[in-house]
Amino acid sequence: MPVEKTLRSAVANVFNTKEGANLDPSDLYVKAAYVDEGPTLKRFRPGPMGRGMAIRKRMCHITVIVCEKAGKGKAGKVGKAEKTEKAEKAEKSTKNVEKAAKKA
Repeated sequence: MPVEKTLRSAVANVFNTKEGANLDPSDLYVKAAYVDEGPTLKRFRPGPMGRGMAIRKRMCHITVIVCEKAGKGKAGKVGKAEKTEKAEKAEKSTKNVEKAAKKA
């Protein structure tokens, strides 16, 4: 459910840009989707013998990058404007992993 909501939001963001206003939804695809660790809330509950037991409530960040299929429009990469620094780092690390896999 949260991933679907994030995907719908990413598609809506593309259509709300100047370049994406005249796109067809069937021309879009998910270029990258990943989940990163988010902040952790630290709480304490009573434990045995009067001690406090730590409870960590973990959260995450969901990132979805939506692009236009190549050859369909002007630039072919509408989602590029939506990219964050994290997304660019993830792409670089993916390319490095692929290079290492080819060498092995």
